[in-house]
Amino acid sequence: MHKANAKLKTWNFVRWVGVGLLFIAWIWSIWPAEKIESVLSFSSPSEFFEIDIDCTTWVQLINSAFTISFPKTIRYDEKDFVTLTIDPASHVFKEQEEDCGVVLEAYLDMPDVDIEPGTRIFEPLSIDQTQMILFKITADRRPENIKGDLWIHAITTDNQQSTNHDQRNPLFVIPLQIGLIDVIGIPIQYLRVAFLGLALVFLFGPVITKWLK
Repeated sequence: MHKANAKLKTWNFVRWVGVGLLFIAWIWSIWPAEKIESVLSFSSPSEFFEIDIDCTTWVQLINSAFTISFPKTIRYDEKDFVTLTIDPASHVFKEQEEDCGVVLEAYLDMPDVDIEPGTRIFEPLSIDQTQMILFKITADRRPENIKGDLWIHAITTDNQQSTNHDQRNPLFVIPLQIGLIDVIGIPIQYLRVAFLGLALVFLFGPVITKWLK
């Protein structure tokens, strides 16, 4: 009798430890990754980025703050975002329609992930509001580290020209590195289901066994 009680206590202890570890593993599998943020700005924009047309939008652009945000790590087969935020230094309101236009071109060169909506995004610039460019990335390959670069160009158009003369100016290139968390190649969504399912089996297994008897 004492031996049976001791075995039961040992089993209950092991069961609750297993349930706790499995719930911890499940929480780890859904815990959001830490984000890395870098704020970029032009040190001397007037010296390095001059264009041939008078364009308030362009002046506002090179005086704006650029913030790049991306995950420090990503789990295998998980989705996350690389985000570029453009925040005007001050809000400028044009008294009349400008004869120029500025389009930001963001190109994410990161071969070890799938990228949505595509590797290249064009965003017409507005000078009176904060704007964001989002790349959704999926880590469906298994390199040790995911590496790439985010290239940012500004395309200015002189609408007074009959041929809509464009100038393409390089602004930044930002190197990115994201650590990959890989559990023997098992997609993270399967691991989440497995962790939760095993925890429930450990938790309610004895009750279900007694009910079936």
